[in-house]
Amino acid sequence: PYCQRAMITRCLENRLFAVTANRYGRETDGKDTLEFTGQSQITGPRGDILLRAETEGDMLGVVEIDPEEALNKWITPKNHVLEDRRVELYRNLCPGTDHNDG
Repeated sequence: PYCQRAMITRCLENRLFAVTANRYGRETDGKDTLEFTGQSQITGPRGDILLRAETEGDMLGVVEIDPEEALNKWITPKNHVLEDRRVELYRNLCPGTDHNDG
């Protein structure tokens, strides 16, 4: 049940569009039951839900987006999603990988 809300935050943090596809209903292996929450969604770079399915039932939806919105990485006039990242603080967590500091 948390993925739908988490995607709002991820889209805000990274200023991007996201499409989240989720199953609905229950599945059991005879011992354990797993319940799927449905609510597949399309989220915009400002955290707005552009389209969300119901908790049950199939859905097909189309949303028109402007990809330019995801290219604007400014959160405020003084906060830039990528330029404000401090790669030097976490670079050594993944040794041997190529890091782009800019």
